[in-house]
Amino acid sequence: MIRMFSGTSVCRVGLNQKALTKLLSTTIMPEMPPCDHKPGTYEGPDYTKVQSIKKQNIVPCILSYYKKPLLLHEGHMQWLFDHTGKRYLDML
Repeated sequence: MIRMFSGTSVCRVGLNQKALTKLLSTTIMPEMPPCDHKPGTYEGPDYTKVQSIKKQNIVPCILSYYKKPLLLHEGHMQWLFDHTGKRYLDML
């Protein structure tokens, strides 16, 4: 099967499956738009303490699919901020 890529067949531009996969899977992260809000300093328990509390109180069958779950502490309009001050876009 010949697939179209930007209106040109893959065979015509000489891309094999491996090259096409590499081309299409290259991730280009767009820049986040500016935000004038500065989050306050996180003054709660440290990240490891929060994780240990979670481990003690959440049933083990509830899984977290993240390597390092977020510790969100502040929100402003569509933005969420974690305990380190990193900004995320709220998509919910």
